[in-house]
Amino acid sequence: MRFYYHTIRNKERKSTQTKFTNGGIESKINGGKSKITQMSDGTIITYREVSSSDGSPAVDINIKKSTNPSGVKSQKIHFIKKKG
Repeated sequence: MRFYYHTIRNKERKSTQTKFTNGGIESKINGGKSKITQMSDGTIITYREVSSSDGSPAVDINIKKSTNPSGVKSQKIHFIKKKG
């Protein structure tokens, strides 16, 4: 799990999510509060507006079904607003 600390949570999160999911097929889940994107290589990217671990927005990158993981591990990225 990686934590990404920043000052503008929504702007940064939307930019990162758009880069990760470009070209995938997106579906809304959990009443529209979450999105799941299926990429052409089998990678699944999930955006959660509120994570169960700490309540921050999170992007999960699951490459278990990817046809070309290239040695990359699955990732969980949390967007946590900087304090101060």
